[in-house]
Amino acid sequence: MKKMGIVGILSLLIFLQGCVGGLEQNTMRSANKNIIEHNKPYEYILVKETSETRFYSDVKLRGEIGRSITKNSKILEDDVMGAIFENCGYTFFDLLEIRIVPSVFPVFQEVWVFKDDKSEMEDKTTALGIVMEVLPNNSGTNFFLRGECPAAPRTIIFQKPF
Repeated sequence: MKKMGIVGILSLLIFLQGCVGGLEQNTMRSANKNIIEHNKPYEYILVKETSETRFYSDVKLRGEIGRSITKNSKILEDDVMGAIFENCGYTFFDLLEIRIVPSVFPVFQEVWVFKDDKSEMEDKTTALGIVMEVLPNNSGTNFFLRGECPAAPRTIIFQKPF
């Protein structure tokens, strides 16, 4: 009988550990899904793990280094950089790289990375998500900036089960 009680308690602990682990995975999957849907520049990744906790931070840049669609239109490039300067104070001289995020025409998504001494990122950069939507009949392009300047990583902490 005593053996049965121990097996029951162990089964309950294993069950609860699975529930907590599933909650962690679902939370991180949901957080990164939100980032993708809103073209934010950074994804959450596991950055530290101790015997008791796991730390996830939004520090991984999205996309792959590539050529910006704005290179096809000097006017669009100047408009985007003008908005970035107005909102963050960055110039072309601060631009370190452009990353292309998979998207479907007529929408283009990019991440622009700037050097930024005020950034709280380890590499002293700030990245901004740029969403550009080509309007019908070649009547222009709307664009939106996503992200904060200077960048400051956010961290989600999970306590490990027992």
